Amino acid sequence: MKGVYRLTNTLIMRGGGRPDAWITYRSYDGKVLITPRTSMRAALIQVRAPAAYLEFRGLTFDGGGTNAYEAYQIEYHTHHVRVLNNVISNMSAAGIAVTTADYVTFTGNRIYRFGDGVGWSSGISFNSGDGAFWFDNAAGFHSVIADNIVTGGIDNSDHHSDGNGIIADLGGNIPLVLIADNLVYENGGRCIHSLGVQHVWVINNTCYMNGLDSRLGTTGEITSFNSQDIHLINNVAVAWTGRRPYAIEGGSSVALDHNVGFDGIASAVPGDVSADPSRLLTRDPGFAAPIAVDPAADGQWKSALPPSAVGERFRPQPSSVLRRWGVDPRAQPGVTKDLLPTLETVLGRDLAGQRRWLGGRFSVGAYDS
Repeated sequence: MKGVYRLTNTLIMRGGGRPDAWITYRSYDGKVLITPRTSMRAALIQVRAPAAYLEFRGLTFDGGGTNAYEAYQIEYHTHHVRVLNNVISNMSAAGIAVTTADYVTFTGNRIYRFGDGVGWSSGISFNSGDGAFWFDNAAGFHSVIADNIVTGGIDNSDHHSDGNGIIADLGGNIPLVLIADNLVYENGGRCIHSLGVQHVWVINNTCYMNGLDSRLGTTGEITSFNSQDIHLINNVAVAWTGRRPYAIEGGSSVALDHNVGFDGIASAVPGDVSADPSRLLTRDPGFAAPIAVDPAADGQWKSALPPSAVGERFRPQPSSVLRRWGVDPRAQPGVTKDLLPTLETVLGRDLAGQRRWLGGRFSVGAYDS
């Protein structure tokens, strides 16, 4: 029911549904706000094995500044969990955090202001730290992170290493993940980061002026470190002062096609990529009304524009290079018939819900036009 639910302790989910009968928690008859009653220093909702086949839809979370670590913590060896269309604000560490889970879907969420308490995490932190968990060996994408807006994050721990919008964090040989149609802007850390993982497809995302925490050092918008079988397709990344639009480091194996980068300093990519504009084009993307960001001021993540106020700012203008310059991801090398159903479902519409022109040229970024 609508109303405010003030938690004293973490709401722990250990039970679940079945493949043919998912259990859904959703708002009924109005807004549901879940918030800590007192300082918790824990997740608001934690999903633990053997829980599976759970969906959380249309809920609102407010961590109360530096209280709750995350809205959702998806724990060891859980599987088939969907977090859809949630609004998450003011979390101490992450918006949504995952540890060795499989078949998770995070779509349509709006995550604002996280990490300025305990920190050391990211807006969506996927599969962090403890190796891969495969529920089964089925081919195709197992997990999807799509149509989310993430902004205002930081890593205020002593590590100052995270505060990213989205991270596929360690785990090595993880099941295939699709990260698509996300808008990530004005965070202290990177936009989308692959760290020590394999099998991640990053398609049609818009990244703008992340890396706003000067303690991070030189970093990039879309980055990969010590990762293999990473695919970057139809993304646009606009970097802040001293940051790179793209950074491929630590022996990573990354395939790039029809990405756009702008501002900051030069991308750290192999020479054959930087010399080929069909793989990485350096050009002003021509957004409709991009947010003004001070090129020198540290800490601007604190005043990031909330997702609810973004509107049409990052839609490409009619003259934008992004319009119809992309490629059809379904025709990419490495795409098998098992990947096609998820690609067609997720990329069939852009971040604004507009149907994409699947029969012809794609646009670059999260908005099709």
